[in-house]
Amino acid sequence: MKNAIGVDVPNCVEGVGELEPFRGAWAKLGKGRINEVQVARPAKAILPHADKLVPTLAEAIAKCDPHDGMTISFHHHLRSGDSAVIAAIGLLRGMGIRDITLASSSLTPAHDALLPYIQDGTITRIWTSGIREKLGEAITQGALEHPVMIHSHGGRVRAIKTGRIAIDLAIIAASAADNEGNATGCHGPSAFGSIGYAMVDAEFARNVIVVTDNLVPFPCLPMSIKQTCVDYVVKIDSIGDPSKIASDTTRITKSPMDLFIAEMASKVIEHSGVMRQGFSFQVGAGGASLAVAKFLREIMKKRDIKGGFALGGVTSYIVDMLNEGLFETIFDVQSFARRSVPPCATTRVMWKSVATIMPTRSTAAP
Repeated sequence: MKNAIGVDVPNCVEGVGELEPFRGAWAKLGKGRINEVQVARPAKAILPHADKLVPTLAEAIAKCDPHDGMTISFHHHLRSGDSAVIAAIGLLRGMGIRDITLASSSLTPAHDALLPYIQDGTITRIWTSGIREKLGEAITQGALEHPVMIHSHGGRVRAIKTGRIAIDLAIIAASAADNEGNATGCHGPSAFGSIGYAMVDAEFARNVIVVTDNLVPFPCLPMSIKQTCVDYVVKIDSIGDPSKIASDTTRITKSPMDLFIAEMASKVIEHSGVMRQGFSFQVGAGGASLAVAKFLREIMKKRDIKGGFALGGVTSYIVDMLNEGLFETIFDVQSFARRSVPPCATTRVMWKSVATIMPTRSTAAP
């Protein structure tokens, strides 16, 4: 079959299933809206104020019906400092579980240690927004049994809500949690900011385990993950290294070409007609994108324009614009620098999921 730009694409890919060709930017909207069938959320109930604390992650996983062919999910807010994925997959391998579908919101250099689990058949499928370094190189050379499904962050939300990704077990790392499962990434020794990417996992996974290295008295506030979605809580020694959430890709570019492109992009924004009092702004965390924010910051100061909210993966540059009064609020789905994590950041930062705040945008037609 052909897609909207006339390229032949297969009807089906072994290990993935039936494919749907791209039919145009707004084709799925039809008459103005999308009406897709959403899977039912698990109905969970326990006795009031029951203690969900389990001594070890291995015991918690054993309580969640681990089985061959299961789908397990993680979030990547700790980026290169994450350790939860490797620990959990190692435990599942020790239980003899095979043919796992890994549905992590992204995979970073911290996950290169997954390669042996791919080579021995523990992991055979992956859904993710990106794969890097040695793990990515190995997969491009055919190390994984089935094709990897690469999606956007909003596409992941849709895939989970519609059941295309059916999560058997979600393991959510939190920098603070109480023994009933309320959890946050906003404070504690390992604070990393938002847990936005994992909110949809907590809502729709059949089983949810929160792991934390900072158990706090009930209730844990502010709660990004609610106790009504959590089955078990495990206190571990460390969820990872939050100092590694930043990387070279989250610093303003020094490339003359990238800087030229960024300056031209900022001028397009300035003269587009949308840059006015109270406008909203989203920027990526890459070097060129941050340079756009730098130029935009100068334009906003020169023209005395104050924005309503900034949105996206949040870096120190966006926090600076907030603290200078150039924006009223930040909607933060992922923190890309320690300065964007409390108490470094202002309290006007809202650590919420974009998928929760604006579902029509985060689940827009791909």
